[in-house]
Amino acid sequence: PYLAISAVERGVAAVVCGRDTPLPKQGPCIQVGDPKAAYARAAAALHGNPQLRLKTIGVTGPFAAPVARLLHALLNATGRNTGFLGARQFIAGDWEVPLISGTTDARDMYERLARLTRLNADVCVMELTDSMMASGVTAPIQFFEVLRTDGPGITASHNRALTMSSIRWGASETVMQLSCGLSRHQANTRVVGRTPVQCLLTALRALVQWGIDPVALLKASGRIAPIPGQLEVVPVDRPWTAMVDEASNPDSLRRALSEARDLAAGRLIAVVGGSQRHSPEERRALGHVAGKLAHQVIVTTHN
Repeated sequence: PYLAISAVERGVAAVVCGRDTPLPKQGPCIQVGDPKAAYARAAAALHGNPQLRLKTIGVTGPFAAPVARLLHALLNATGRNTGFLGARQFIAGDWEVPLISGTTDARDMYERLARLTRLNADVCVMELTDSMMASGVTAPIQFFEVLRTDGPGITASHNRALTMSSIRWGASETVMQLSCGLSRHQANTRVVGRTPVQCLLTALRALVQWGIDPVALLKASGRIAPIPGQLEVVPVDRPWTAMVDEASNPDSLRRALSEARDLAAGRLIAVVGGSQRHSPEERRALGHVAGKLAHQVIVTTHN
């Protein structure tokens, strides 16, 4: 509660603080009802309020990251200059920057949004994490839409303008027969596995609902890359298929291996990495899941 006094003693020009914060004896202080939101608005103003020049789409829920990445990819593939701001990555044009997960500072965020406007971006897709919402960093943003993703079916909060009549699964490609109104279309995509494909359908349905041509979207779904770290097929010069999944807990590993097993024509070999964040008990739990679902398990000391 005495941070305002300490800040003035350190020489700051002014202090914005809560109404119950003890005030210093000298120096300008502004007391507000929500200091976090006020800080975010000040940071936005410092960078010219870039959020006012962007159509911002927020994505929340347990599958926010993959759905947000797919929205970003589909919008760019249909000719819309779109940026992406996630918990672990910022993408502006060809510029990709890894971020430290769980750290969201308003100054950094609005500087990134300002960079998007300098690149003439029209849209920003934002993964809204719990920590981001709690920090008040998004207070200045008037979202065009906030899409909620729910598991395990991953259904959008929109009515289903796009329906699937049939699907053919494969380890390197998924073929879907989709209907939009009275028209029927086929979509071939490199997104594979039940959960990634459900995320793709959520993104497609939302974009159709927002007025984007479904035929253009289905063509775009064949050009976009697989979701990074979600049963992502990586090229190998071997007679087998290699996938990377960022599953880091027993439940996500169980889902990834179950879906990979459905796609496998032969044996499933799981390579399970370790992390300094995992305790010995957590690593044993990962190994137990892998041992039940894979034909062979290789345990490594690093990811």
